[in-house]
Amino acid sequence: MTKFGSYVLLVLVLLGLSKETWAEYNLTDYVIRPISLNTRGSVGPGRVCPPKEVAVGFRMKIQDFSEMRDNTALNAIRLICSKGGEVISSEGANGEWTDILKCQGKGDYVTGVKILTEKWQGWDEDDVGAIDFEGICSSDIRLRHRSVKSWIQARGLWSEERRCPSDAPAICGIKTRVDFERLEHETPDSKNDKAGLTGVQFKCCQVEKP
Repeated sequence: MTKFGSYVLLVLVLLGLSKETWAEYNLTDYVIRPISLNTRGSVGPGRVCPPKEVAVGFRMKIQDFSEMRDNTALNAIRLICSKGGEVISSEGANGEWTDILKCQGKGDYVTGVKILTEKWQGWDEDDVGAIDFEGICSSDIRLRHRSVKSWIQARGLWSEERRCPSDAPAICGIKTRVDFERLEHETPDSKNDKAGLTGVQFKCCQVEKP
């Protein structure tokens, strides 16, 4: 191999080691996005599982409800990859992490999602974006945390489920929109309150054959 060829190979290897962009595990360009009723916030960077790995579960960052503060409900989602690593996009500051929920079947993986969100409530109301999240395994097992009494409940609407296509059936990456601060183009609010996580999209990948 020539010196130039070795240099090109080295560059490609170094690029391949990065796990911080959508392109790193770019087996497909498929993306699924459950519909959200709140569009406030900024979209963070895409994060993907390492090569040949896909999402097999998730956990959420949820803020307990309080009448004495600005509520933001769901603040972040972490995907659990095949070998136990985790990937996350933008993250709100509030809340605590739940336990991990995982698909249980052999070779099972997350293939679909639903999200519970609430629309803007008005000038003088405390807004939240996403409230809850559900993952759907390829075995059709549904992953949803049992609601805790301190979480916001009985608010918002569930989206229709979104599933990855058959030729790229596994979720392998995540990109989220989080309302950190009120931007000029957003709906004004007298309290300048934050809404936490307001939207999410997922990258779909092929499943490596054994």
